[in-house]
Amino acid sequence: MNPPLKVLLVEDSETDARLLVRELRQGGRAVEAERVQDPESMRAALSQARFEIVICDWSMPRFSAREALRVLREVGEDLPLIIVSGTIGEESAADAMREGARDYVLKDNLRRLVPAIERELREHEERKARRRADEALRLQESRFRALIEKSEDAISLTSREGKTLYMSPAAMRIFGLEGDEQLGKPALDLVHSEDQARVEELLGDLMGSPGKSVQGQYRIVGRGGAVRWVESSTTSLLEEPAVAAILSNFRDITERKKADAALRVSEKRLRRLSESGFMVISHTKLSGEILEVNDAATSLLGYTREELIAGGIRWDDLTPPEWKPAEERARQQLRASGVAAWEKELYRKDGSRVPVLAGAALVEADGGLGLAVDLTALKRAEGELRERVQVAALATDVGLAITQGGSVHEVLQRCAEALVRHFGAAFARIWTHDPAHKMLELQASAGMYTHLDGAHSRIPVGKLMVGAIAERRLPALNNQVATDPSIDDPAWAVREAMVAFAGHPLLVGGDLVGVMAIFSREPLGELQQKALAAIADAVAVGIRRLTAESGRLAAEAQLRQAQKIEAIGRLTGGIAHDFNNVLSVILARSFFLLEELGPDDLRRIDAEEIKLAAERAASLTRQLLAFSRKQVLEPNVLDLNAVLAGIEKMLARLIGEDITLKLEPGRDLGAVRADPGQIEQVIMNLVLNARDAMPGGGSVRLSTSNVELGEENAGMFGQVAPGHYVMLSVSDTGTGMSLEVQQHLFEPFYTTKEKGKGTGLGLSTSYGIVQQSGGYIRAFSEPGHGTLFEIFLPRVDERPRAIKPRKPAGELHGTERILLVDDDDQVRAAVERILRSYGYAVVPASNGREALESAAGEGRIDLVLSDIVMPGVSGPEFVDQLRALRPHQLVLFMSGFTEHAVVEKVYSEGANYLQKPFTPAALASRVRDLLDQRKALAGSAQ
Repeated sequence: MNPPLKVLLVEDSETDARLLVRELRQGGRAVEAERVQDPESMRAALSQARFEIVICDWSMPRFSAREALRVLREVGEDLPLIIVSGTIGEESAADAMREGARDYVLKDNLRRLVPAIERELREHEERKARRRADEALRLQESRFRALIEKSEDAISLTSREGKTLYMSPAAMRIFGLEGDEQLGKPALDLVHSEDQARVEELLGDLMGSPGKSVQGQYRIVGRGGAVRWVESSTTSLLEEPAVAAILSNFRDITERKKADAALRVSEKRLRRLSESGFMVISHTKLSGEILEVNDAATSLLGYTREELIAGGIRWDDLTPPEWKPAEERARQQLRASGVAAWEKELYRKDGSRVPVLAGAALVEADGGLGLAVDLTALKRAEGELRERVQVAALATDVGLAITQGGSVHEVLQRCAEALVRHFGAAFARIWTHDPAHKMLELQASAGMYTHLDGAHSRIPVGKLMVGAIAERRLPALNNQVATDPSIDDPAWAVREAMVAFAGHPLLVGGDLVGVMAIFSREPLGELQQKALAAIADAVAVGIRRLTAESGRLAAEAQLRQAQKIEAIGRLTGGIAHDFNNVLSVILARSFFLLEELGPDDLRRIDAEEIKLAAERAASLTRQLLAFSRKQVLEPNVLDLNAVLAGIEKMLARLIGEDITLKLEPGRDLGAVRADPGQIEQVIMNLVLNARDAMPGGGSVRLSTSNVELGEENAGMFGQVAPGHYVMLSVSDTGTGMSLEVQQHLFEPFYTTKEKGKGTGLGLSTSYGIVQQSGGYIRAFSEPGHGTLFEIFLPRVDERPRAIKPRKPAGELHGTERILLVDDDDQVRAAVERILRSYGYAVVPASNGREALESAAGEGRIDLVLSDIVMPGVSGPEFVDQLRALRPHQLVLFMSGFTEHAVVEKVYSEGANYLQKPFTPAALASRVRDLLDQRKALAGSAQ
């Protein structure tokens, strides 16, 4: 029995959905169907269950087939979608098919539905099978390519005519070639002239022998005339259609040839040494009595021949105690087989020891010939070889650590562990350089210390031994740590038996990217010291590559953030004008109600709730506009130290008594250009977030400083302009954030707080304000270790302006005459009533033409309060015409728009401007400020 068909129905009509399920079941299939009717429920259904097909209505009140197709693409589901509609036309159906729909069925012809589904299920399986086959083919091709291109053995293909068809990367390295310069040229051109005839004969034998393979050794001539030996295995594949060439596998044996030649020379030298008395030769009894020795024995051991032979010295007397068991085993082997060879040490006459390779051959019943070769040089070479093996293994592991990828911490931790593993270091650490703060940050620690916190987690450049290495940009190497006065803690070095220290600055193109250091309980040899320098170069390049990669990822995240910003900006900007007008009216009317209702009136509670709801709605609109960078800002030249000082008391009240507030203003701080109210909002958002992260109390620190950001900081934010900045940092000792939370930190509506405890707009609003102010914001956090936010605002060469204090409510009244122009009847009526409540005489007008007529008929007009965007004559156009009659007329514009071209032009020209919605007090304060300024100017002119 076939399993039930799992169907996702995108249909707003439950009746139609039941008809579709019934039609499917009548077609002979069991059906499990789930109905959705909007994007959210469709996404939820796709995340919770697996479906085989989607059946979608063409058009619904809250959804459509086109949107359903977009949802499928967004969630990455490759499901066939069939449109079932009673209204879709042929052109619309064709468009839908082009956008990804697999078929469409009219509701009056549902007989087509089951066959269409069966066909689509078959084709869907076929498509998946084709994709699997394609993926398998690509995998096979990539493996073959990797096998060829990564192989150390060289591979080449030669045509029947003797022309080079292909050379693997290893082949090009051996020949010293680049690119395709050899392709199409005779292969014999690369063979040494003395070996060409032999190789040509070899190729000739293969031409008529399909599948035959021959081996050979010959010389080649690479770039610059360099001669090398190669060993080849050549096979004729001329009859293979897919290849049709001669395949050569060869490897460079130049070093082997040199080694063979060197071995022959060595053997000759050894023979001469033996004949000349450089090999110890003795005639010895099994008891160890020495009967005869050559001059090499006396030279090696420091005894005279007489002392060795007549003095009663036995080989046992010259053998250290720990080598006696090996000596006895060799004697037993000699008795059993007649020959023996073993390693041992011998005492010299002066008491020193010499390592030797001893050998013996039994040539008579109780004695034979003994040989010994001094292994001192060999032991030294073995030690060097072990060091070279360590270095090679270390280089391999470090290379793998860097190429395997991961975060900076993960990659550098693998490198530090490799240093400990292969060098036997007591511990190894790697710091990265933060040039903005001139600080080294500990990223990796392996060996006896694995923690990343503590006194060495952040080291200022120039401080301690590691910071000094960074400042001088020179390595520090020492094999006598205990007596080195530059060691930070000599007592610790003695206590832990530390012997050696090696520290290297990590440099790329002269730029400092970090410091690498190890401590060891064994001395570091010359080869190890040189290897550390090479490893430091590799780690430095790895850090730079990881930084560039993180910069790329940050840039991609920034692009996604910008796309979200743009989408929200279009939505918010589209409704802002009408919404702001409505909120202006609500705020004004709630103000009037509260003025009229007594303190004991039960209706006062409702009026206050209306006012609070309107204020929250206005705040939400401002936050959305700020996040999407559509808000109209009023930037001033600011001193951030003054801003912090101005809101210190308010911040202290916000965070409560169980949290300590610390302000650390920077000295000689530069000025920035920003909207003071918005910057205060950013600071409050960050401080409130810090408060919520410390439910049990803690501390919040706010500091400012001047910083320089250069090209090396480009990976900090994804894309940062080099230059002079003022940095504002907000840090806390709270719970910190996971990496997953940090990845969504500035997204709108994202919050980790309980429902009703936050809108998820605080950080996204701060992000938008900082971005709109031309700055950058970043965060550092680790669970259990608090959070640090850093804001960088461009420094300006202007003097900060003092922030004017707000007037008391009692000073907002006046008796001046105001011409009020607004095409919205409700807004105009509300604003007129507000102004009259503060004592002003108001002349209302519903458009520019009416306002001009009123102005012509009025005597004195102290202020014109005009909306900007109005039908017919706009606010600026009306003002231009008015100033033809009244050149010095004082004007205050207002608008609910945020991105209208006329509004942007008015604001860019520096006109007086008030953004809707506004409270009655805000309107009265702005009007009073302008009128008082005009009076002050008039008084100074007199």
